[in-house]
Amino acid sequence: MLARVVTVVVLGFVGCNKPSASECRELQNHLDAMENPSHEILQRADGSAFHCADLTRAQLACVKAATSRELAGKCEGLRVGHRRVYEEGCPCGCDRSEALVAELRSEAPDDAKDTIEATLDIIGERERGGYITEAMVEHRLRLLDVRRELGEGTPRFESAVFRDDDDPVTENAALRVRTELMAHGEATEVVRGREKAVRASFRLGMEIENLSGKKLTLGEPTLEGRVVGLPVSRWYVVGTGGERWDGVLEAGDKKAVNVIGYLAEPVPPGTDIDTTIHFEGLVIHAHARARRHWKRE
Repeated sequence: MLARVVTVVVLGFVGCNKPSASECRELQNHLDAMENPSHEILQRADGSAFHCADLTRAQLACVKAATSRELAGKCEGLRVGHRRVYEEGCPCGCDRSEALVAELRSEAPDDAKDTIEATLDIIGERERGGYITEAMVEHRLRLLDVRRELGEGTPRFESAVFRDDDDPVTENAALRVRTELMAHGEATEVVRGREKAVRASFRLGMEIENLSGKKLTLGEPTLEGRVVGLPVSRWYVVGTGGERWDGVLEAGDKKAVNVIGYLAEPVPPGTDIDTTIHFEGLVIHAHARARRHWKRE
């Protein structure tokens, strides 16, 4: 197993004076432009995932002025940490999950914890961007099992369910549901000099509110594709590791849920994906254009 040490910025907790969404996009573009392949695994000091919104205005200005990760780590409340990432295959390791988990169980606890935290951040960043697959979720759940064996609790994962404010809302007497469909086409990416096949997949973000006045147990939605099938592999509550949701929704409660799966055919990027969602008596139409990369259209 090949590994290398990379440098990442580890952020201390900040709870006020949050930057705007546009400022955070500008900051992420600035970080991405830095000559450092570790930008995908930024972390806070407590080991949780990096979020621009946690920065104060002073920290934001300092990081934006920095020309390297090392300089950014000198900003007040920030420091530079070190995490290992694997050289071969998928950056998160989901394509060789069982073997990696077995290796983690044989490593020194501190080394294993570092690798797990870095990998959880890689998966989390993609999830927040709307890209999450069954293989990634299964891998994360295996890593969380090892994390618990090492005496660590289960973290809460922050994930943006919707990218836009105008996603459609449909409702009946029992439910109000907001949805956003994203899809990724079949592609080949070059990861650290090696080709990696990316299977076509989809993610349906759902915000479900119980209007019925009583506890409901909801069934998993079905997605009827016009051009290609969208079989659901699982749905799970956003913020969890990805355990399958039992569908229980208390009266007046609202949950954000991801519904994921692989497209039934290897459609290329740019393909228009039209689907009809059938969910608890609601019929919802959704459209997405298959993306080439999780960060780009």
